[in-house]
Amino acid sequence: MSDSFSYYSNWRSEIVTCPKCGWKGCVQDGKIRYFGELLDCCCPRCVLDHVILAMVGYPTGRETKEVAEAGNSEAIRELARIEFSQSRTARFHREKLEDANELPDIDGDDALDFVLDTDEGSGRRDGERWNLIMLGDRVIWRELAFWEGHRRYPELVELLRRKYGSRFKRLKASCLARTYLQGEKWRLPFEIESV
Repeated sequence: MSDSFSYYSNWRSEIVTCPKCGWKGCVQDGKIRYFGELLDCCCPRCVLDHVILAMVGYPTGRETKEVAEAGNSEAIRELARIEFSQSRTARFHREKLEDANELPDIDGDDALDFVLDTDEGSGRRDGERWNLIMLGDRVIWRELAFWEGHRRYPELVELLRRKYGSRFKRLKASCLARTYLQGEKWRLPFEIESV
């Protein structure tokens, strides 16, 4: 049976013992594995057996706020990160491309082959990361980019298709954009075309 700890407890220094091999040590000295909802600590000697010694659930925003208000320095730092993330997400929803009519008109009747690129923002004052929809060297749309923001790709494809109709050929992603969209997800429910 593994121990469960609150994220803002002193779980890193809690002593755990492996029931299989007898290894004893601090949670932080075990093999830490990170998942979407929690992290766990496995015995570093019984690695192949994945003997779980401790589990630590990630805190909710509300838990973080409560612990921060009680003076926990780690929660205070995390709360600032959460508030920044929420503010950035709200900004994205205010500024994102929602209506195909926001896209510029493009003269001619040639097929339109777009590239989605990601601008890292290094050296710029805003320091933001942007998704750029490019047609050749021309930026036709720019919006905030998010790590593992792959759900946005088919939305952009559909908006381009609505605006440009039969002229729309495809939206390919640069290597950087594809990496940023996909993140650590090995499989996506759709294919992102690459440049």
